Amino acid sequence: MNSNYDDVKAHLRPIYALIKINPQDPFDRDFDDSIFDLVDAFLEEYEASDYMKLIMDCSTDENIHKIGCLLDILIWSTSDNGKKLDDWRMKAFENENQRDIEVALCVTNTYPMTMNDIPALIKKLHEIEIKFPDTKPLCDYWMIAAQKYLDREQAQKSRNSIQYQVKKILEGFQKMFGLKK
Repeated sequence: MNSNYDDVKAHLRPIYALIKINPQDPFDRDFDDSIFDLVDAFLEEYEASDYMKLIMDCSTDENIHKIGCLLDILIWSTSDNGKKLDDWRMKAFENENQRDIEVALCVTNTYPMTMNDIPALIKKLHEIEIKFPDTKPLCDYWMIAAQKYLDREQAQKSRNSIQYQVKKILEGFQKMFGLKK
């Protein structure tokens, strides 16, 4: 590795050291607020470059959940509001690199694909899980999240439907009793 990678690793080491992963639930992460200053310093140095390639190349021995946590922070810290990172994630789901896919699935602050097409997300998760069986816990996490999203959407539609029906009934009573013209 060249000295640039050594510099990147020097920036990443203290960031990863601050991230604590719950062994019983790796999606339960914790870190000290000082991490934000370290992430800002990293971005000041590398945001203009292909920082995702640098992170992935320099984090080969790092826990995927720690990398995912860093990427969660980067989503909200980059000047493009995570656009470059989201583009990388979408490409990760299409490539053949299991580690990239695993890391992409460890980013939890945004869904791995657009929620406008949940069936496509679930189909892609099934494809990943079949091709890379070790990703099953990660894919299951997102399948459960997608199902919860669908359940919330359905509940909202039901509430809206019930509210509409109640409103129409009340309007009918108001008209019937001359309370509304």
